[in-house]
Amino acid sequence: MLDVVSIGSATLDIFLKSDQFKIDWHESGVYLCEKYEGKIDAQELVMVSGGGATNSAVSFVKNGFQAAPIIEMGKDPASETILSELERGGVDLSFVVQEESETTAVSVILLSGMGGNSIVTYRGASRMLTVNDIPFDKLGMILKPGGWIYLTSAGGDMELVEKVLAWGKEKGRKAFWNPGAAELHAIQNSEFRIQNYKIDVLQLNRQEATEFFGVNFVDDEVWKAEHCPTSPETILLITDGENGGRVCLPAKTAKLSAGHHGSCLWYKGIKTKMIDSTGAGDAFGSGFVVGQIKGKTIEESIEFGKRQAANVVKFIGAKKGLIQLV
Repeated sequence: MLDVVSIGSATLDIFLKSDQFKIDWHESGVYLCEKYEGKIDAQELVMVSGGGATNSAVSFVKNGFQAAPIIEMGKDPASETILSELERGGVDLSFVVQEESETTAVSVILLSGMGGNSIVTYRGASRMLTVNDIPFDKLGMILKPGGWIYLTSAGGDMELVEKVLAWGKEKGRKAFWNPGAAELHAIQNSEFRIQNYKIDVLQLNRQEATEFFGVNFVDDEVWKAEHCPTSPETILLITDGENGGRVCLPAKTAKLSAGHHGSCLWYKGIKTKMIDSTGAGDAFGSGFVVGQIKGKTIEESIEFGKRQAANVVKFIGAKKGLIQLV
């Protein structure tokens, strides 16, 4: 039986690394630039699978769990590359959806010599996954009781999100959710309320948390205050890149180490040389869930997530740096 089912996107990631990309700093942000109609040389080309569902599934398999992604792709060379890589990694491919008429999602990632990136994505078939593609009856038989649903970007399909979360609650499965930009936009224009669902772990970065809850976590004073807007059943992970992040803890369910009495934990990131930040969020989230499955404390689970993310950013691509955590 499966320990984890990861739901979300699958992409072919094409990385181009060049030390000729220009980095410009402006008040509105940092920009990776290239002269219009210009041409530069890349020193490195890498093509690997990506997407939150495949990245997390490989992370779980690396740590000894049975995991399967529910993803949608076309039947094309990009899908062949993705499936071949997942098969070599020992991932269960029972729930892969492929359509002749669709084109597999592709991302082109431009890497500077500083480790940052700019990404252009054609989402294609990854946006075509719907609630009708989720085989709930089969899932109920193959995902073990107490197993995890690991839900990543669903292309803004809130019907899929809500049905999956409701099914997990009804069937006694645990749920992790890392919503994508399209879901955050959809939530702002809907009546979705997190309190109506059982989400065991919710992961957002500071900007995403600001949009999701309407609380300005980007502001340092708010960030440092013990304000936890989530439901009492949910562990809220708010990441802050290489700086670390904070965890809001549900008093009734959080397993803490001895001596901890607060409702929020702030943690520091692991300092490392970053080659590519792609997949760092997937690595942290899946590493945290690995700790929870293994019965670790919140602090130990955070360390699992930090270690997984710190190792992933040392390599190009979201999977090469994934490690066995215990």
